[in-house]
Amino acid sequence: MRPVGPREVVDSYLEAFARRDFSLVRNYLADSGFEYISPIAQFSDADVFLSNMEGVGAICIALTPAFAS
Repeated sequence: MRPVGPREVVDSYLEAFARRDFSLVRNYLADSGFEYISPIAQFSDADVFLSNMEGVGAICIALTPAFAS
């Protein structure tokens, strides 16, 4: 098995989110020390964040990761 790097982790997270597979998305979030801050929301609990994202995810059309080469 080859090592998994940060890019593979982010790609897998975004793919799971795009599929609305929130059980898998939860596996990528920290149980402690979680923090999410955006211009419109702030969460310090991964489960509360995910609950919110399940509702918001319904309006998400596409996720396109962009990485600098």
